[in-house]
Amino acid sequence: MAGMVLPMVRAMRRAVVGNIASADPFGDISLPYALRIAANATTIFDHKTAQLADVLNFSRSGSATYIDENGDIKTAATDELRYEYQDGKKYILLENSATNLLPYSAVAAENWPIVGAANSDLSLNALGIFPGMLVASNGQTWHRATAGNVIPLTNGVTVFFTVYCRPGTSGMFRVEIRNVSAGTGSTISDFIGGSSPTKTETAGSISIDSDVLLDDGISRKMVVRFTPNFTGNCQSGAGPASAVAGEDIILLGAQIETVAPTSYIPTSGSAVTRAAGIAQSDITALDLSSGFSVFFDGSVIGAGRVFQLGSSTDRITLQWDGTNAIFDVYFGGVLQASYTSSGVVAGVDFKFSARITSNDINVAFNGVTAIPDTSANYSEPQALYIAASNNATADKPVRLFISDLRIYDAPLTDAELAEVTS
Repeated sequence: MAGMVLPMVRAMRRAVVGNIASADPFGDISLPYALRIAANATTIFDHKTAQLADVLNFSRSGSATYIDENGDIKTAATDELRYEYQDGKKYILLENSATNLLPYSAVAAENWPIVGAANSDLSLNALGIFPGMLVASNGQTWHRATAGNVIPLTNGVTVFFTVYCRPGTSGMFRVEIRNVSAGTGSTISDFIGGSSPTKTETAGSISIDSDVLLDDGISRKMVVRFTPNFTGNCQSGAGPASAVAGEDIILLGAQIETVAPTSYIPTSGSAVTRAAGIAQSDITALDLSSGFSVFFDGSVIGAGRVFQLGSSTDRITLQWDGTNAIFDVYFGGVLQASYTSSGVVAGVDFKFSARITSNDINVAFNGVTAIPDTSANYSEPQALYIAASNNATADKPVRLFISDLRIYDAPLTDAELAEVTS
């Protein structure tokens, strides 16, 4: 069994293979791909003119949102594959199911009552979807708008409170999550885009998980991580964190999830669950019996499979366990080869490639190759499952972003494995 892929010189087997500076990571490597599923692909199967829908069987029982090339939030219909833009790069977006626990996701005076503050509805069409609401202090830092109805939380179970907003005249924000029964709350406040928050944690631990300027250059997506120290109803809210009357913040939308933050889930009166996307491909037409190669470029959030080739007993998998990326090859239910990389970070793009042949298996993560396993075997896979195991609904990560996923019906050399992932 092969050992860990280490980011060390002694583990590197690198070589320059042609000119790899082109948009195609394989550059001058003359291996025709047998299957390609990519965000920018037009013809992707066996050098024919088949489109993505012809080779990828995708389903989702309901609509889902995504961010388009203009930074706007758009809605994909039932069974429609989503293409999301992040920092100007286009990806295929696959997500597990998730629930927005807030009953009203779009902030408006009708459904977001104020506590001490003044408010007024706007007509911004921010991010292509939010009218927006201005929330102004009346002279106390705790003045805020609250997210409608209370929602139940469980002691020790972390939730993520996502707030879409725009800076107002205060230049600050304040989030409060209250234990309704006890009348106590946890709060966190800071300058928008700041890094030195002030907080109280009476109702549980609270922190800023992320604060991101969105592609419109004005709006922000702020995520607060909260772990309650109680079981019961909570009420969440946000405000301008100002003791100066009239200073304000603009709230756009919000959601609370029990998983790492996912795409925006619209609600109007009650919690809504977005269904998981199911993506798989029948690859029986491919001849992989003499060995093949696989390449992935993208990122993953939440533990689960990036892809699986084959069945439960004869499977080839790339997965992330929340800390490490792991590539395994099973034959007859017995683990044949396993490689681990600690260099993969949640939500950060990485490149992976593997060569799978009888008695010769090797991988590369981000330009670093491992030591070949010359005693392993494999079974020719008949199906490809993406962001899932072979039952299609298990082992799913929270989010998977695919820039490029390829299967080549020929093996890459060690030098090529390193070069294509550099």
